[in-house]
Amino acid sequence: MNSRTLSRHFKRDLQETPAQFVERVRVDHARGFLAESLPLKQVAIDSDFGDLQRMRRAFQRWFGINISDYLNAFV
Repeated sequence: MNSRTLSRHFKRDLQETPAQFVERVRVDHARGFLAESLPLKQVAIDSDFGDLQRMRRAFQRWFGINISDYLNAFV
């Protein structure tokens, strides 16, 4: 199966693109680390975002709030 076909089947069956799926998994992983009160930079690295800025943008996309607001509300 080529990548385009995989993406189309993925979107049809899971209602999200492969990139959205990967980002969602990374955000969920980061949420677990945030609950352990690890430093934000370390959370970004351990969650495979690569850097803190990318993790901040992902949290904004998924929750509509920044990480500090997320921490205040949920951790």
